Amino acid sequence: MQGTDDWLKMRLGKVTGSRIKDVLSKGRGSKPSLTRKSYIYELVAERLCTEPKEQTRARSLAWGNDVEQYAREAYEIKSGNIVKQVDFIDHKTIPWVGCSPDGLVNGVGGVEMKCPYDPAVHIKTIAEGMDPDHMPQVQFNMWVCEWQWCDFISYDPRIQSEHLRLYIERIKPDEEFVQEMKQKLSVFLQETDAVYRSLINDKQGERQ
Repeated sequence: MQGTDDWLKMRLGKVTGSRIKDVLSKGRGSKPSLTRKSYIYELVAERLCTEPKEQTRARSLAWGNDVEQYAREAYEIKSGNIVKQVDFIDHKTIPWVGCSPDGLVNGVGGVEMKCPYDPAVHIKTIAEGMDPDHMPQVQFNMWVCEWQWCDFISYDPRIQSEHLRLYIERIKPDEEFVQEMKQKLSVFLQETDAVYRSLINDKQGERQ
């Protein structure tokens, strides 16, 4: 089950959908992204550790986790689809890459569910569609899982108008984006592996 110690161990050292945005982040001008560089060190540290680091449970994250089951039920009722929950899916051919989708649907698609702590975020999604910030994660998950589509879901049970509590938007793979993402991911994985190997081969743990 997602969120458990076993699930955290499955993710150790791997690029995931929730962090692909860090892989794609750009620095100012020609400078490398500090976010991207920090993520490399984080992944290397995870490869070298036997246990995942302790997780902090922010109020907004706790809210999303608690409400997600109701979002899933609302989606199943409205769409007629049955959502199959999964833990972690590794990429079939690329090591150190995987994702934790919110659910599989009919063997050909899946869902990505957001239950924002701020109701205004949910209303903005209804008015404007899926926030572009979620696009890398959705496209990454579709690529890893080989989905034909992903239903992006936003849900807020606090909205008084029942028909506005659930928002569904079907997203299709963006081949141009995926190709660029794969190229940048390949370079990122090579850089991460290089840092890892340099540390493993440094018997003294010192800089010369």
